[in-house]
Amino acid sequence: MPRQFIAPLIVLVVLMLSSCSSDGKSDPTKPQVMELNEIWNILENWQGIYSGTLPIEDTTAIGIDVNLELRPDSTYLLHLTTLHDNPADNDTNQFAGNIEWDNDNQIIVLKDLDTISDKLKIVEEGVEVLNYDRSPKDGKLAEFFVLKRKK
Repeated sequence: MPRQFIAPLIVLVVLMLSSCSSDGKSDPTKPQVMELNEIWNILENWQGIYSGTLPIEDTTAIGIDVNLELRPDSTYLLHLTTLHDNPADNDTNQFAGNIEWDNDNQIIVLKDLDTISDKLKIVEEGVEVLNYDRSPKDGKLAEFFVLKRKK
């Protein structure tokens, strides 16, 4: 396992152990924590193809269809299709580049990308597209900013 994952893993293990009650029953007042093997699976299997449709606040378009491939060699391939009411007006662009992990190894940065946020976080459901300041999206449309992993 790469050294960059060891510190976050230790923190997750400590959190898991501290959230267990001494009698073996879970405490409903404490947040539920994933099993260690689930965490391992997410961290070890970040490579893959992810897709979804991002909402946008543009009056001429209705969304952006996203297909993202995160490759094991730390590169990515991204297809973005701007969706319009008239499908003939749809516009598709392709981007490719390198992947970098931020300093705390929790956020992926897609290098050489300036069309949508280049900050991503691996989550259980897929890949979350973050704001430019690395904060998660909020509000009614937040759920649409998680790209689902294709099987």
